[in-house]
Amino acid sequence: MSAATPRSDRSSLSSPGRRAADRVRSKNSVRAEEVRRLRNELLHRHLLKASDGSSPGRVANEEEVQLVAELLNKRIAEIIPDPQARCWYKLFNHLDEDCSGKISYWELEAMIRKQLKLRPSDFSEEQLQAIWRALDEDSSGLITCGEFGHFLLSGAGAIEHGKDGRQRVLQEKRLLTAKVRQELQEMLSSRRAEQSGALHAKRSQVANQRATVQELSSTASEKLRLQNSARAASLRREREDLLYGKQAPEMTSPDAAPAASSEEVNEMAELFNRRLAEIIPDLEARSWYKLFNHVDDNGSGNICYPEFSDMVRKELKLPRGRLPDEKLKALWRAIDKDGSGRILCGEFALFMRRGAHVHGPKDPWPQRLLRSRESKAMGVRTELKQLLSSRREELESRLTTRRAQVAEQHAEALGQKPNSAQQPWRSPRAILF
Repeated sequence: MSAATPRSDRSSLSSPGRRAADRVRSKNSVRAEEVRRLRNELLHRHLLKASDGSSPGRVANEEEVQLVAELLNKRIAEIIPDPQARCWYKLFNHLDEDCSGKISYWELEAMIRKQLKLRPSDFSEEQLQAIWRALDEDSSGLITCGEFGHFLLSGAGAIEHGKDGRQRVLQEKRLLTAKVRQELQEMLSSRRAEQSGALHAKRSQVANQRATVQELSSTASEKLRLQNSARAASLRREREDLLYGKQAPEMTSPDAAPAASSEEVNEMAELFNRRLAEIIPDLEARSWYKLFNHVDDNGSGNICYPEFSDMVRKELKLPRGRLPDEKLKALWRAIDKDGSGRILCGEFALFMRRGAHVHGPKDPWPQRLLRSRESKAMGVRTELKQLLSSRREELESRLTTRRAQVAEQHAEALGQKPNSAQQPWRSPRAILF
């Protein structure tokens, strides 16, 4: 074994580590000094020294603290006259912006300079710092709620308390109330005067209008009545035009051409029914009522001449060469027996039933209903048979495939080769016999 290393050698070997530790220790000392400096600034530790740098600074005595407390209480009473609204605790909470329960020197200075508005000539900076040192008994750099309350309460005797202060406040409130009541009464009186004048003027105007109406002669009244009647008739015509469409003048004029004769109406009814049968061959789907509802665009239960003309030209597709406009207008006047300018559903039904014989005799409705149901049942039965047939074929193909798979498995189990030709199936037990 080698001999132990001498102490001098060990110190020489560890010198780089020691130098590094010294550098770290020096850096930490600088940082700690900077942190302490910042903390002292935040806690106003510099206020503990005098303005010339000597330590410690001047601390206010009890008599000076008492005088300053009375000064602050008087200033608060001037700003807030109501004793019920004055409270040192509300003032403290107003100063404590961060809600920490403590205030700093800057917050106290802001209260004195900004809230209480005490100028440096009334209350110097040196006095303020002396009061701060007296209040901050524990030298923490902050004043607690208790320290602040004890300070202000010590000078509360300088302002009025008790019954005299309350009486003064009540007297001020009574005076203010009386003033507001007087202003309100004056406002109401002026408002009543304005309303009375307006009402009198309105009554005078109404009386003048009534006298003017009474002075109108019977001729003027009759003229006014005729004008109103003409306006009402015009409004009724406009309403009918909006609801039922504007009629051609020759359709509503009393001097229009005569209506079609009964024979012509029967002939046109047969023509309409034949054309309806050509367009809709299915007897069950063919109906004059469906045609009427299709033409009645507004659903009013009656049609006007433009709708009737559209039905003939567009739905039944009868050209003017086959049915001229003169005959169509004569037919319209024949169907519109009451001359209302509109054809009701019943009037159109009577016209179409005149030519309904062209469709041939119809079976009674029970037979038509039975025939319709039988045709529907036959269609359903055919679809069901097709479905069953396809299902049966599918099952047979699956069964054949399954049998072939079972035969192959059986042959493999017995060590036989499956024959190319399909052999009838028999039970494996038959081999034993």
